[in-house]
Amino acid sequence: MSGLVVWASEKAFNRRGRGEGPRRTQRFNRLRRIAMSEDVNFPVYVLAKDCGEVTAYPSVEVMNAHFEAVDVENNEYDAWDVHGYQLTLRVSNARPIWLSMKRLGSSRMDEAKFAEVKAAAKQYREPEGLIRSLKRGLFRR
Repeated sequence: MSGLVVWASEKAFNRRGRGEGPRRTQRFNRLRRIAMSEDVNFPVYVLAKDCGEVTAYPSVEVMNAHFEAVDVENNEYDAWDVHGYQLTLRVSNARPIWLSMKRLGSSRMDEAKFAEVKAAAKQYREPEGLIRSLKRGLFRR
């Protein structure tokens, strides 16, 4: 019976089948804690300095997948948490979450100005796959 894997239970099978073993989850949660200081609250509003676009991000994992490290290092973004505290974005050596953020001081942005930022923000949306996008474009009537 070489090559046959016997699972201890259905629960263990489901966990391993999805790649969510306890060791992976614990490591991921530890890296997530390193990436964020305790005082960051989501959504995080990010202003891209090159185009002036503001986006609301729901989690550090989404931000990590969307941003490029070189842009973070070059200070291409301004960020605020949901309460208007300015955040500093940094590149860390931790993987898979390389983006770290921390509250910059204890002062908040002016209420009126922060309301403008929130009003201008668009919610982050997962990018659509190329094939799906092409199908929609080709078969649109």
